[in-house]
Amino acid sequence: MIGLLTSDNAHVDSIKYVESAIIRSMTRSQYIKIATAPSLLNDSISILAMISPTVEQLDWALDLLNIDKIIILGSLPDSISNYVSLEYGDWPKSGWDKAPVAKPHSGSESNGYIRYTHLAHKHFDLVKDRPLERFDFMDEWNNLGYGAVTADSTMWSICQPVLLSDDCSLATVTSGNEKIATYAALFELNSKSILWFNREVGPIDSYEWYLVEEFITSYKSESLSCLPILTEIPQGYDAAVTMRLDCDEDVESSRFLWNVYQEENVPFSLAIHTRNLDNSKNFPIISELDKSGGAILSHTATHAPNWGGSYESAVIEAKESAEKIATITGKKVDYAVSPFHHTPIYALKALSDVGYLGCIGGIIKNDPEFLSYKGGELADLSNNFIGHSQQVMLHGDCLLKDVNDILKIYKESFNLSYHTQTLFGYLDHPFSERYQYGWETEKQRAECHRELLNYIRSNTENVCFLNEIEAMNFIYDRANVNIVLENNQVKTFYPKDYIRKSIYVPAVKYKKCIISMDVNDK
Repeated sequence: MIGLLTSDNAHVDSIKYVESAIIRSMTRSQYIKIATAPSLLNDSISILAMISPTVEQLDWALDLLNIDKIIILGSLPDSISNYVSLEYGDWPKSGWDKAPVAKPHSGSESNGYIRYTHLAHKHFDLVKDRPLERFDFMDEWNNLGYGAVTADSTMWSICQPVLLSDDCSLATVTSGNEKIATYAALFELNSKSILWFNREVGPIDSYEWYLVEEFITSYKSESLSCLPILTEIPQGYDAAVTMRLDCDEDVESSRFLWNVYQEENVPFSLAIHTRNLDNSKNFPIISELDKSGGAILSHTATHAPNWGGSYESAVIEAKESAEKIATITGKKVDYAVSPFHHTPIYALKALSDVGYLGCIGGIIKNDPEFLSYKGGELADLSNNFIGHSQQVMLHGDCLLKDVNDILKIYKESFNLSYHTQTLFGYLDHPFSERYQYGWETEKQRAECHRELLNYIRSNTENVCFLNEIEAMNFIYDRANVNIVLENNQVKTFYPKDYIRKSIYVPAVKYKKCIISMDVNDK
C-alpha cells in the first residue's frame, strides 16, 4: 500500500489534491492516510508520500524498515543537506513564470522552463521539456493539456530556489540560460529511493504525474517495492479518444462535421447549451444523433461564466438544462460540460446535488484544482461524482502558421496521452451566424479533423474511439474499481452490488507490464 502523511495542518489543501491524484492512479484499496506519523502505520505500507516534511518527519520516515520508496512533494527540510549536495539561489525578477497572451495561429510560452536531464531519460519512458506556462488561445487554453507551474508561493508554485547536484537531478527550472532551481530529483537515502518534486502538489495537473506512477509501479522493480496502477485505457486497446462539439451558439450546424465523423466511423458528441433549444430548428439533429448512438450532454442553460457565480445559480443552470434536453431525448442527462470550461467547486457540488454523475472542463486559466492527469474522483466531492479534464480545443485560430505541420500541437498532445496511457479528449464548436472559431470553411475544418484522425490511427495499433458518455461511463467505472496486491498477484474488483456502466474495463500496469484483468464483484 501507499501511505500519505497528513499530520501537518499547514498543507491541508495540498494534501487533499494529492490524495485524490493518488487514488485516481491506484484506487482507494491501495491507499491509506497517515494522520499521525507513528500511529496508524500499517506494516503493509511500502511506499510513503510526504508534503513539505519537517526534519522530524523525514528522520522518522528514513528509519522505517518496511518502506523502501518515499515521494516528497514541496520543500525539503534543511537537514537534507546532510545527505544531498545542494545550493540555494535567488528567484529572478517577477514575470519569468508567465506566458504572454497567445496571438492567433501561434502559441505563447513563459521564459521559465522545466528541462529534463539525462537521468530522467535513463529511468523513465516519457520525459519532455515544458514551459512553466503556455497558451494556444488567448490566455485561456493550453492544448497540450497541463496546468501552470507558478512562482507565487501558492501550492501550485515552485517551493524553493534550490539546486541539487547533477547526479540526482531529474529536471531543472531555467529562465533563459540561467538555472533557477531543481524541479525534480531522484536519490538514495538509508537504502530508500526518494523521488522529489519542488512543488507541494507535485505534477498532479500534468502528464508528468506519469513519472510518479512509474516510480511507484516500475522503478527498480527487481529490488524495491512496486504497486500496480490503473491506466486510463480500456483493456485490449493501446489508446482511447473522444471528441465533441460544444454547442454555444448553434446546434444544427453541427451536421456537416457529424457527417464527416460518420464517414470516418468515429463517435460524435454534442454538449447542448439549452438556450439554443428556443429555436426548434435545433431539435432534429439532437434526436437523430441520440438515436444513432451519439452522446448528448448538458452545456448549461445560459452558458453563464462560472455557472452564474454561485451554488444557487449553478443548481438552476444544471436542472434547467437537463430538463430541456430530456424533453427531446427522453433520457436522463448524467454528464455536463462546463461553460468556458470554468469549474468552480460550488458548481461541481451543485451538479452532484441535482443528480449529475460527472463534469468535463478544465483550462489553464481557471480553477487549477480541476486540471488532473487522469479523470475520476475529486477532492471535496462525494465518491459518486467524477471529473475529467479535456483542455484540447481544435479551432481554426489555433492552427499554426509558417510551420510544416499546422496540426503539430494537436499531434503532440495526442502523443502525450498515448505514451502516458490516458484518455485523449478534444473539442470544437459548431459554426454560428456570428462566429466560425477561426475556420475558413466547413471543408477546411473537415480536412483538419480527418488529418488528426488519420494521424491517431496511423500511430496506434488498436485505438478505442468513444463518445463522451461512453468515455465518462468508463471513467466512472474506473473510479469504482479497487486493486489489491496479494502474494505478488494483482487482483481487481468492484464493490459489492456495484452496477457497471461501461462495457470497457481499465487495464492495469505493474512492473512495466500491462495486465488485462478479470474484474469481479467482491
